[in-house]
Amino acid sequence: MSEEIRIKKIPDLTILRKLADRYPKAKIDPENIEVLLLLNRVAGDVTGLYRSEFDGNGLSSARFTLLLRLRREPEKPLNPSELAEFLGVTRATISGLLDGLEKSGQIKRVNCQDDRRSCFIQLTNKGLKLIDKVAPEYFAQLSELLTGVKKSELKSFKKILLLLGQHLENKK
Repeated sequence: MSEEIRIKKIPDLTILRKLADRYPKAKIDPENIEVLLLLNRVAGDVTGLYRSEFDGNGLSSARFTLLLRLRREPEKPLNPSELAEFLGVTRATISGLLDGLEKSGQIKRVNCQDDRRSCFIQLTNKGLKLIDKVAPEYFAQLSELLTGVKKSELKSFKKILLLLGQHLENKK
């Protein structure tokens, strides 16, 4: 089990330079460390912003994302394996998520006519109402966070995030 840690006060460059000097073989770039620590802190703060909204509606980030995915194309049936791949989780994890959502009445499992061992997942009316209530509020909060940022800055930021994501993917 991993613990989420967020540094509230990012060390200044003087401290980060001392860190780099202490471990010269590591080839630490203090400016890179500063930016990534800041990114981590802000990402955690963003997560915290909507966590209370999710908690108040009996959702987690994973449950919300799963319901949102089912809402995107309600006419396209998805099986648990496809949902596990979409979320990047194991089959055991998706089974637990689906069990919880089914128990709360937000989704239902529909047996496949061709293969009785498999099923498709559908939103129920209760799940549809919940996602249609929470999603607009969630996306409005996220959108508001970047109000006032120039489109050119957003484009540059997006490019940097995509590069970072690509570097992380290459490390796997």
